[in-house]
Amino acid sequence: MKNIIDFISHLFENKLFQSVFIALIAVILSKVFKSFIKRTIKRKKDMTNRLETLFRVSGKLVSFFIYFFAALQISEIMFNVHPTSLLAATGIAGVALGFGAQSLVKDAIAGFFILSENQFAVGELVTIEGFTGTIHEITIRTTVVKNISGDLFTIPNGSISKVINHSRCTRGVTVEVRIVYESDINAALRAMEQVAKEAKDEISTLSAVPEVLGVSSLGDNGIALKMFARCAAGEQFAIERELLKRIKIAFDRENIRMPYVLPSSRK
Repeated sequence: MKNIIDFISHLFENKLFQSVFIALIAVILSKVFKSFIKRTIKRKKDMTNRLETLFRVSGKLVSFFIYFFAALQISEIMFNVHPTSLLAATGIAGVALGFGAQSLVKDAIAGFFILSENQFAVGELVTIEGFTGTIHEITIRTTVVKNISGDLFTIPNGSISKVINHSRCTRGVTVEVRIVYESDINAALRAMEQVAKEAKDEISTLSAVPEVLGVSSLGDNGIALKMFARCAAGEQFAIERELLKRIKIAFDRENIRMPYVLPSSRK
């Protein structure tokens, strides 16, 4: 037993072993904290996007500080560099590099304000710098947006000047259909009103019963009828498609004809 204790004591006197031990502890602490963050996010099903984003960013910051202080300790053990001297040298180097890293500082400050002001969060539909998609990831330095095709657009936070957040309010959907002039307009409007009532009962993302606005125009290719609906953000395209399908089915059931244009013949 004494030999084992002596062997362990001898190991801990070895600088290389001490450095490896500190690095291993740092890796374990970082992984434990990240695992805690992931479990917390999964357990809290009612967690808001903003809180989830803050949790993820805080996990990265904590990991950075764990590795930073581990590096200070290893430097002192291996190279006899006192942490205070290293921090002072880092400060001087930081001032020297600051002029060349202004964009990084700008991105970090902008990222801090994006998170603190809750401008957008992971999972929300946004338009940033002309690119529309859902927020895939937010870090202190960058924001990653993913569009419907799966493309990832990485934007430095410091370059974000205007943001349209499509997920913070209800969206308006205007649906227009056309019927031939021989059709009964009143019957068509009644069919659309019935569709609106059924849709509200069956589609949870609708905020209210869609409103049938009536005749909107008399054109060469028929009479245009409009319906307006409000729905949850991000659902407007699905709602439009669903309402058009239901109206078409209702018109077929009531024998209300819709105009169509024959494809042009090839010469």
